[in-house]
Amino acid sequence: MGPNKSKVRNRPPGEGERAARRGYVHQDRSSARLIYEALANRTLMWVGLADRAAGVADDFVLGLDNVVVAHQFKRSLRPAAIGLTALLLGEGCAIAELATAYTCLRKQFPQLRMRLRYLTNDFPSKNDRLIKGDRHSNTAELIAECEAHPRRTLAEWRATRWKPVINELAQRSRLSDSDFESFWMNFDLVVGPRAVPAFDLSEDKSKQDQIEGLARALSTLVADNSQKDRWSRAELLEAVGWPDRFSLRFAHTFPVGAYVQRNEVTEGNLSKAISAYSSGYLSLVGPPGAGKSTLLQRAIRDQPHLRVVRYLAFVPGTAQGQGRGEADSFYDDVNCQLASANLELLRLKDDSTWARQQQFEHLLARASERHVLDGTRYIIVVDGLDHISREEHPDRSLLAALPLPQAVPDGVLFLLGTQRLDLEDMPTAVQQQAVEDGRRIDIAPLSELAVASMAETLGLPVEVDRQKLYDVTSGHPLVTRYLIEKLIVVEASERQSLLNGELGFGGDLQSVYDAAWRSVEQARDCTAVKQVLALIARVQGAIEPELLAKATSDEAVESVLREVGYLLDVSDGRWAMFHNSFRLFLHQKRVERFGKADPEFAPRALYRKLADLTALSSPNSPQR
Repeated sequence: MGPNKSKVRNRPPGEGERAARRGYVHQDRSSARLIYEALANRTLMWVGLADRAAGVADDFVLGLDNVVVAHQFKRSLRPAAIGLTALLLGEGCAIAELATAYTCLRKQFPQLRMRLRYLTNDFPSKNDRLIKGDRHSNTAELIAECEAHPRRTLAEWRATRWKPVINELAQRSRLSDSDFESFWMNFDLVVGPRAVPAFDLSEDKSKQDQIEGLARALSTLVADNSQKDRWSRAELLEAVGWPDRFSLRFAHTFPVGAYVQRNEVTEGNLSKAISAYSSGYLSLVGPPGAGKSTLLQRAIRDQPHLRVVRYLAFVPGTAQGQGRGEADSFYDDVNCQLASANLELLRLKDDSTWARQQQFEHLLARASERHVLDGTRYIIVVDGLDHISREEHPDRSLLAALPLPQAVPDGVLFLLGTQRLDLEDMPTAVQQQAVEDGRRIDIAPLSELAVASMAETLGLPVEVDRQKLYDVTSGHPLVTRYLIEKLIVVEASERQSLLNGELGFGGDLQSVYDAAWRSVEQARDCTAVKQVLALIARVQGAIEPELLAKATSDEAVESVLREVGYLLDVSDGRWAMFHNSFRLFLHQKRVERFGKADPEFAPRALYRKLADLTALSSPNSPQR
């Protein structure tokens, strides 16, 4: 209850609350702390502030995932002893008003539990006498018994010495016996020292500042929204300008095509390493297109007593250079996932790299404690590390944010996915541990059976020799996929040349791209064909071939499809790079005119053309 509330009781519930709200400093702090805790433990659904639909419990209503808790506050500058009679049965008959508020809210939320809390820092009297002739029947004794027996029925209360007190409360509440029983079971009278935590601030300075800021925002929120009583979790966060602690900056799921086959040898080696080590670093290393990311996505999954957290520095089809390589992004998204695994946050919001790092270290420590408690292990998969310096160019690389091996507590394993480990910004100690025998797993090629299964899934004609397919690709997943796609579209007479190594032997991806480039250079008007490829290599997402033709020509676009269509993802009438390695290959190709670099292939010129195409794209185009 706020200051001078008795003087404004003639106003509709909630209106007096709004009129005096700016004076409710302690009440707003208390509400802010309760909101803060509910946000941190992911139970908050909505809040009611000066809630006109809550009766006298209009101070603050907390809508949680399984219960609605209405609050009435009373804070005294000089706490004093207070008795039940003054609290509930005196002038104004607070018990009746509280019972009415409880009943009103219960009707609004019939499917949820309802609780009503009255909090005051006044302490319960030990000197009053609630039962005539019983000198121990004071308010402190009754509250202690209520706390000891929270689910006691009305009949059970009436079988105790407190029968006359309970009967008077029931009678003055104006509720039926069954309704009073429900009300009394769900009414919390929180007095004295037990109410103090709701008003005291956290010892953590950053957390304290955030609660204070939230409290100020609550007061403004009520004053500036005269027609609004309740805010959803999302509305509240938006109104106070806070990010959602449990919302990721980026998606961290690697797309896995239907054609992808299991790599049982590598999965087995990885499983052994995970079982052998309880902390520090493991690494999965292999060349581009070897299936590292798809394996990490498919094989490393949550299990009983194993929680998997993922951070991907690269995801196909998403924009690059948007911050995936930044330490702050890494901290935020890993911290978010660890907190979502029911690990206690240090604070709800981190406003600096230092605060994010502190939160990260705190959550790793909590994960280790959970491991000691129940055996749960945590694997933090950090994939695509080689993309960071090559394509992300961060201000502060997430590689530098990787903790030293000795700082990784028991029960926490980092699993690094990368083409190589000698990466700029990665701590030397991390590199050294990640390359140790047993901790470094080099990805193995696919088996003959897996290659045959991929061929069947992609629709390779049965007459194509699967053994020759395996011999020429050596089980390299991406090379195998490229060759199968090429074999599907060529004439039967050309298949033998491909199986004899026209695109290279031994799963050599570079040879595949070199062969494709040779075919492009032999195409009619090869400069226009190269222009189409250069545009595809720089576009974000997929693009319609019709748009590409507007920038070049129909013939050039058709030539790309004919010569190198097997290297593209052609679906839903749109084209995109199938694998980032081909994009990087094209970026490195120099196109000359008159013995010098053709200015039409300069990145700025290409991006200008793509920008012009955006204006010509359809409303449903990814380029719009």
